[in-house]
Amino acid sequence: MRFAKDDVRWVVMAGGLVTAGPPQARREGTLAACLNYEPALEGGYRRTKGYERFSGKPAPSSAPYTIVGIAWTAPPAANTAVTIGAATAVVAYIESATRTVLAEVVGGIVAGTPVLVAGVPSGVVSTLTPAGGISLEQDATYLSLAADIRRPSIAAVPGSGATRGVASLEGEVYAWRDAADGLSGLMYRATAAGWVQVDLGEEIAFSNANTSVEKGDVLTRGGVTANVMAVVVETGSLASGVNTGRLIISGRAGGNFTAGAATSTGGGALTLGGAQTAITLPPGGKYRSIAFNFSGASTGEKLYVVNGVGRAFEFDGTTTTPINTGDPNDKPEHVGQHLSRLILAIDGSMMWSNAGVPVVFDGISGAQEFAVGAKITGYASLSGKALAIFTDRGGKFLEGAPSSGMELQNLNAEDGALPGAAVFASDLFALSNSGLLSFRASQKYGGFEANDVGKNYQDAAIAVANTFSYACSVDMPGSENQIRFMGSDGSGLVCLVAGAKVVAATSIQYPVGPTCMWSGLVGTRRRTFFGATDGFVYEIAELPSFDGQDIESYFKLNPASLKSAYVDKTFYDCFVSLTSQRFSSIKCSFEFSSGSPNKRETLVQSVSGYGAGGVWDIASWDTFNWDAGSEQMPKVRIGGSGHNISPTFYSRSKIDFGHTINNLAFRVALRKTTRMS
Repeated sequence: MRFAKDDVRWVVMAGGLVTAGPPQARREGTLAACLNYEPALEGGYRRTKGYERFSGKPAPSSAPYTIVGIAWTAPPAANTAVTIGAATAVVAYIESATRTVLAEVVGGIVAGTPVLVAGVPSGVVSTLTPAGGISLEQDATYLSLAADIRRPSIAAVPGSGATRGVASLEGEVYAWRDAADGLSGLMYRATAAGWVQVDLGEEIAFSNANTSVEKGDVLTRGGVTANVMAVVVETGSLASGVNTGRLIISGRAGGNFTAGAATSTGGGALTLGGAQTAITLPPGGKYRSIAFNFSGASTGEKLYVVNGVGRAFEFDGTTTTPINTGDPNDKPEHVGQHLSRLILAIDGSMMWSNAGVPVVFDGISGAQEFAVGAKITGYASLSGKALAIFTDRGGKFLEGAPSSGMELQNLNAEDGALPGAAVFASDLFALSNSGLLSFRASQKYGGFEANDVGKNYQDAAIAVANTFSYACSVDMPGSENQIRFMGSDGSGLVCLVAGAKVVAATSIQYPVGPTCMWSGLVGTRRRTFFGATDGFVYEIAELPSFDGQDIESYFKLNPASLKSAYVDKTFYDCFVSLTSQRFSSIKCSFEFSSGSPNKRETLVQSVSGYGAGGVWDIASWDTFNWDAGSEQMPKVRIGGSGHNISPTFYSRSKIDFGHTINNLAFRVALRKTTRMS
């Protein structure tokens, strides 16, 4: 049989992990293994985003650097503070006798000024414009050094143990962690000065209040006063004058309140039930929250938070309002919203608030409770009037409205979702002990049915399920249409979804264990945060490191026959279509004929000891570098033969701001049909 001498064959990078079935049957461009690469929305595989610690203070990644010429007489070590006239700075790197990289510069630097180290003259500024430019690699390196110098100024959330929760409201970021003594939970706000504790205020019971008792009043009884931050009518109504409820107060002065008649600004009258009590949070738990506006106005979004160890609460950015459901075990674990009602989960009971009044659960005026027969693990409000309810023994969906009747039906799912593992992105997805499920509308069942995503990603999904911690729908720039399922050991599954389909999934691994996650609009930007076992809050973004640690990443492609199965080929070159955010360095190797031992000598030319589950001798790998922000096509010499080829790409860096390997083109010569024996 005659074959063309040379040809160029493309491999389109798409599909993510595919580990089911024989390797030869897997689609070209899919992955046999991967770590810290994500499926890109526009195609290809993107090195996973980095993250950095967050407290509201200037981010490490925002730290600039300055290059000046300094004639040193006593060069200091890196990370040494210096004084240059009226300016201060930190030495990041001394590149040469005439080029010094400074970070955290405050004030203006003047040529000819002595440089002091601990008050001792150690050099003189020789020039403010050193000769020669810098490469993108140097730029990335200096930015990394500046970030490392600033990084220690970003503190963990004050307290002890893991970060219990993180959320955002109206452009502010909040976090929860146990107190230093471990006896209570505390809430913090991120500010330009770092984490600042949120005063939760106090509450006091009342009865028989009139309509003049309002938020913003000053409450008075005898010589004791306080500001009324919220009025919660739990039974009855203000209009009738027969009611019970609670006031949320702050700024109390004059001592403690006592039971009896009280007044408020503007003619308010009510009866206090006794002394006020401080609003506190118990230690422990896992904080889950939603941000939602029940008011119907264009403003008024609030946080609704549960932790599984105490009462749920509402937070509007200033005032914390605990929510009483009336359940003897009033410790909701999951929270959702549906049809203008707040929904809480207490074991197997689904608690619905009064319509439009999320802090009131009064059965007489419209609150409802449904028993679902199993422990609830999460909610998802779906299209129309359907609500998906996940339990530890399967799923259910609720259709209809409280005002016109509701029907609870079984969701066609054999396995239940893990706690907090149900996520609505383009459609509904959930992680269970048996793997990943998606759900779609079903005319057959009248609601929703489980849609098995197939076996391709299930091994990776089950591995994450074994240590599952948190799931989050992510819509960051460059990572749109993503769901992240994270394990407490830092392992994760990144899914690219479209409709009810998982388009691709890959594995990631963080050096810290996530305990909570939040993704959404913060101000005008979509941002993603997670809390960890070390008490920090981290922000995921287009960053070069895992908070200063190298990001190690690799993927191995399933064998590609290049549209000519079982035809021997000589592989001359590989052209790599890639995009780099700044500077990237990637190493690559090639395996032939599905790792056949007969091809081992050819394999050793670029990889020592590499095979399925083998060990890489990185020093012997071919390496290509590029430093541009646009797509490029570097050529890698192969010089091997076989009936298929399986490339591996590897990088380890803390200065790579991200890269995407889009597609591959191989220059090959077809030789002969392979004898199969």
